[in-house]
Amino acid sequence: MVNTKRIFLSLTTRCNIKCAKCWRFNVFGAGRDISKEVLDKFMKEFKNYEGTIIVGSGENLISRYIEDYIKWCVDNNIKTTILTTGMMFDKFYNNDYFFKPNITWGVTFDGFSNKEIKNLQLGMDVEKVKRNLVSIRKRYPESSFYINITHMKNNLYSTKDIIKFAHELGIYKVYITQLKLFEGLDDTYTKEQVNDFDSKEFKSVMKEVYDLSEKLGVKLYAPLSSKKMDCFNDDINNISPSIHTNGNIIFCYGRDGHVIGNILDKNGMQVWRNLLNKLKNNKEEQKKWCNLCNAGATSERGYYYIPGNQKR
Repeated sequence: MVNTKRIFLSLTTRCNIKCAKCWRFNVFGAGRDISKEVLDKFMKEFKNYEGTIIVGSGENLISRYIEDYIKWCVDNNIKTTILTTGMMFDKFYNNDYFFKPNITWGVTFDGFSNKEIKNLQLGMDVEKVKRNLVSIRKRYPESSFYINITHMKNNLYSTKDIIKFAHELGIYKVYITQLKLFEGLDDTYTKEQVNDFDSKEFKSVMKEVYDLSEKLGVKLYAPLSSKKMDCFNDDINNISPSIHTNGNIIFCYGRDGHVIGNILDKNGMQVWRNLLNKLKNNKEEQKKWCNLCNAGATSERGYYYIPGNQKR
């Protein structure tokens, strides 16, 4: 058993929306779903897992095996967080497994209106997403959601509207990420965008946002500054493996392009445990490994980078 707080799983790299900010089409092309063989092996390995499985990469509501995965999570009382645009929720209104308390949905808003995303997301309908969330929360009040806002100049002033919307639905967690997070991968869209965290405009709007969220009891997660990462000296259980759709195993988020094995191999996830044991008490090995980490690297403006544009 891998004793970590979280594991990242990719059910699909396909997506039904094309975003100007997104690097996934450059990496995955049309994308692919996880194979049944890989998913079955994953379920066998982690049927007693006590952490949280985070499912990302593509649009998970179009994954071929999303229903199988959710049923497994519910039947085994596995906690999972699944990222989505929320566009396809209407297909699953009648499947109450999707809205059990141990299934948390993270819904991303790149804007609070279709006007704000007009030149950013092809195929997206923000109004439909809002209708979907209203219907689900009304029918399944025990369902678990958080909202993620991708900040940029287009939607900075609608941040408060999203906070109010979350509160109206009884959603009390809102995460804010910055469009400049994608600067390290593809600057074709963001090169003309300057999101200055030190500007009076940004600080003024965000002060109103913080005050509103505090008043409404909405917990706001907004990491606006970089931090030095020291994974081995912090809680080592925060080091989380990733499993790709083809079964490839990644040791940690910061070395996203470095494959250490495959879950279908004879030793399965033991390869991850072996590497952890090799690194955790050896400063020299940690240094060699972590010198190639790109999760903590920042741009000249101090914004976070996300892992490098690796083909796989």
